[in-house]
Amino acid sequence: MDGVGVAIFVTLVSAMLVMGYLIGSFPFGYIFARLAGHGDIRQLGTGHTGTTNVLLVTGSKPLAALTFLFDAAKGAFAVYITLGEQPSDLPVVVFGLSAFLGHLFPIWLSFKGGQGAAVLFGMATCLAWPIGLMSAAIWLAVTALFQSTVLATLIAYLVATILFSFTAHPLFVLLFAIMTAILGLRHKADLCGPLTAKLLKTDPPAKQERSEEEGN
Repeated sequence: MDGVGVAIFVTLVSAMLVMGYLIGSFPFGYIFARLAGHGDIRQLGTGHTGTTNVLLVTGSKPLAALTFLFDAAKGAFAVYITLGEQPSDLPVVVFGLSAFLGHLFPIWLSFKGGQGAAVLFGMATCLAWPIGLMSAAIWLAVTALFQSTVLATLIAYLVATILFSFTAHPLFVLLFAIMTAILGLRHKADLCGPLTAKLLKTDPPAKQERSEEEGN
């Protein structure tokens, strides 16, 4: 690859990074909650802008479902426009990862976005719908068992990573492995509380503190 080829390659990758980030950073949950008259969703509930917090804050299942669908569409669109007759799966990884980062760290909301579960579902379903559905089922099961959407999202990413390792697309494994690592690092404090509490059969720290305050 000569100098011109390198310049073109760098330009294309940079454009995909920016475009993917902008697509992923569109804060549907924040906008829907605002339009419904609930103010800044980041100041309420879990502090995230995704489906779970929209449901917690607004109490509206239709609004939460709408948020999920639009966030999933972001993930699906990010990989769909890079699929096709490509020499490699690298464009999918670049565009998909940038969209995921945009969802987690939207520039419009001081880099405070969602957890990425819906984006995962959209990406995985677009790439291989059985993996998307299995990841969604795992998410629902873990959420019901541990009452932690963060833990459920992390395990769903891990499942997707493992399942994609059995396909003919090794770079998809890289994509979901990177997203899993980012999610784990971003929410490591949130992960420890609910899991430890469940294993020890005690209340999470936040619940214990509230109980103590009520007792006082």
